[in-house]
Amino acid sequence: MRSIVLGIIFSLFSMSAYSQQLWHSGELERVYPQANGSFVIAFKTSHSSCTNQSNPKYHYVRAGENGVTPEGVQNMLSVALAAFMGNKELTIKFDDSANGCFINRLLIINR
Repeated sequence: MRSIVLGIIFSLFSMSAYSQQLWHSGELERVYPQANGSFVIAFKTSHSSCTNQSNPKYHYVRAGENGVTPEGVQNMLSVALAAFMGNKELTIKFDDSANGCFINRLLIINR
């Protein structure tokens, strides 16, 4: 009986903490650095799973969110700016469990 109760409790916690890491690619519309060191990017075409109210949808990169360090924010800003200035497609991986659609990683593929 005890193991059944523990199993139910653990499954409830895992459902409430559920988040999905999603990929999205496209051309950038905006790169928006913020005063706290974080930045926002927005694509010309938004991902339907990003739930914030901005139009286009904002994807945030912030230290402490989705495993990102302060150094990671700086590195990702460099890559995002290179994609924006080079008019290249950017691919991101983000968490859809919060309105911030916080990015964990990103990349440019030269085609």
